[in-house]
Amino acid sequence: MKRLLALAAAAAVLSFLGSANAQTLTLVVPANPLWTPTAISLNTGDAVSITASGSWRGSLNPPWTGPDGLAQDGWANYNLFMFGTNWGSLIAFVGPDPYQGHWGDGSFFPQTNGYWYIGSSAQFTSDKTGELWLGFNDDAVSKEIFDNQGSVTAQIVVPEPSTVILALLGGALLVVIRCASTEVPIPPRLRSGRCAGTCRMV
Repeated sequence: MKRLLALAAAAAVLSFLGSANAQTLTLVVPANPLWTPTAISLNTGDAVSITASGSWRGSLNPPWTGPDGLAQDGWANYNLFMFGTNWGSLIAFVGPDPYQGHWGDGSFFPQTNGYWYIGSSAQFTSDKTGELWLGFNDDAVSKEIFDNQGSVTAQIVVPEPSTVILALLGGALLVVIRCASTEVPIPPRLRSGRCAGTCRMV
């Protein structure tokens, strides 16, 4: 019976780790400046979910658009940060510099990778470590941001850091897991420095 209870407790702990509270940030992203830092530091493998709404535009002539941007007939593609995406769309970057040291460089932009298309809703898994930026997909080459107008509001959801203090689980689970030499193996990520790698219910 104790073995079954221990298995159930271990499963509950793992479930808790898998569904830990996410951190959510609501951020206004203007069309000028082109890029807005979120102050969210991502690690490789972190899952990110972003939704956005609002309106902006990249000059006085084109119509206002939402975070999905507008499809163009080729003429504006040269000025994008991210190739194959809509002009004026919401995009994301992870790292220290979303311009990558090439703002105004038509031989560098648009890029086929290194950015994520967000639009009004998207999820992605970061393939690098660094700060998350959100930006307006235009003026990568022309640098003519003086006539950019408007903003969108983005809601960003990322998982909390995975460090969890097991003592906080005691009240919720009404059990105490302690180290022992026999019984149920405990996952390596849950072991303390003195744990022999197994546990039992007491």
